[in-house]
Order: sequence, then C-alpha cells, then structure tokens
Amino acid sequence: MFECTALKSLPPGFQINGILTLSRCTSLAKLPPNLKVRGNLQADGCTRLETLSTGLSIQGILDLSGCTALQELPRDLHIGGELDLSGCTALREPPPDLGAVVNLNLSGCTAWRELPPDLHIEGELNLSDCTALQKCRNCLAAFTSEAI
Repeated sequence: MFECTALKSLPPGFQINGILTLSRCTSLAKLPPNLKVRGNLQADGCTRLETLSTGLSIQGILDLSGCTALQELPRDLHIGGELDLSGCTALREPPPDLGAVVNLNLSGCTAWRELPPDLHIEGELNLSDCTALQKCRNCLAAFTSEAI
C-alpha cells in the first residue's frame, strides 16, 4: 500500500503474517486497535499519523520515520525488533515501559526529552539532533554488554 494517499484507516483487529507497508500514506491519521504484524510495519512518511492505538504488536521492525504529527506511543507497545522514529519531530517521550528493542533510531526527534529508565537496546542507539533531550536515566544500562 505504498503511497496510498487516500487511505484513512485499517479495520480494527487487522492482522498480517508478513510485511505491512503503509509508507507515505499521507491521509492515514491512526492505526487500528490491536493491530498485529508478524513481520515489519513500514509506516514511514505518514505525515498525518498522530497516534498509535493500543494493542499494537510488531514482531519485526517498526519504521515510523518522518511521521511528523506523531505525538505519542501507546503504553502497551510491543516491538520484537528495531524501532525507527527518526524525524518524528512532535514525539516527546516513549512509553515508560518500552522494554527491549534491537536498535532505536531517534535522530531528528527534536522534541524528545528523555529515555525511559528500563529501556534495553541490543544494538544501536541514535540520538543525533535530539536537541531537547535532557534525561538519560540509566543510559549505559540500556545497552547489552555486546553493544558497548
């Protein structure tokens, strides 16, 4: 569904066993409750996407890069792989219990203020151009020993 500029929503409880590509679906403002993707979700460039609904579960990569209207992530967000939030300029902070991710890209998240205390990153953390970042509680503890 690459560049489906008229797509506004997906049905509640939508599930897919592979990759879901919603890249540059510029009319998409919200993802449905209990969306389950047993692969990757590519929603980069969805410039009207403001919120992610509860029950979102991604087993692979979640790419929300360039979602400039995204303001918050759900508390029960589950990601089994990477999380790319680069260029999400309205996003201020993660849910407090984000947990573990493989890689976390926050480059250009100019409103991002702090990292959660229980964050665990198995690979890379990109904080370039996070100009509002003030708190990095337990920052070194966020990395597994292989990543340091």
